[in-house]
Amino acid sequence: MVKKTGKPHASPHDLYHCSYLGTNHWDFFLCFRTLNFIAFAIDEFSTGLWNIDHVAGVTEPGWFHDPDRDADRHDRHWHYHDSSRDDLGGYVFSIILLSLNHVFSTWIATLSMPVKVYYNSACPVCKAGIDHQRRRMQQCEINDIEWVDVHQHPDAASKLNIPLEHVRERLHVRNSDGTLRIGIDAFVDLFERTPGQRRLGKLLQLPVIRSVAALLYNGFARLLYWWNRAFKHW
Repeated sequence: MVKKTGKPHASPHDLYHCSYLGTNHWDFFLCFRTLNFIAFAIDEFSTGLWNIDHVAGVTEPGWFHDPDRDADRHDRHWHYHDSSRDDLGGYVFSIILLSLNHVFSTWIATLSMPVKVYYNSACPVCKAGIDHQRRRMQQCEINDIEWVDVHQHPDAASKLNIPLEHVRERLHVRNSDGTLRIGIDAFVDLFERTPGQRRLGKLLQLPVIRSVAALLYNGFARLLYWWNRAFKHW
């Protein structure tokens, strides 16, 4: 007897579209953090060399002789040292390091906020479309989406500062940076996150196609809204 689980089954076709990178932001986070650590190590190494030079008494630019290093040699080796150049290099590395830390910290802070999709499950057509998109994204292991049903949780619409009826009529997506996308733009946002649908998302962003798609979506959403109200789905 085969025990059934609640996890959706992914077909080979779905796995093919979900196989390439881009679904996990933490891979990029680890890569950037590694580069950040390397920059920090270089900065510390250059600072250590600069301190060694100052302990040895080399503080002015010019040619100098190191008697300890050349004690066992018959010839004298002269070395050129410019401490001002070392200072400038250390400052540049420090500025780069601080800038990287600021950028990465801000980026990770935005990633920690989940993307929220506001939809209306009382509309049968809307619910079928959202269920299909949600199942497809889960098969691709895209789990950083919070699906908010305004029919079950009508108070959630107040967080968008938008009337509840507007959210019931059209799809709303709030990104991790606070950007709100509505209607066809909300679907484009979901398509761009889903492997296998990203080409469709790019296609819908072309100027003429986007205008036509937005016109068709808004008209169809308006008809669905009045149809649901006529049948008293809410």
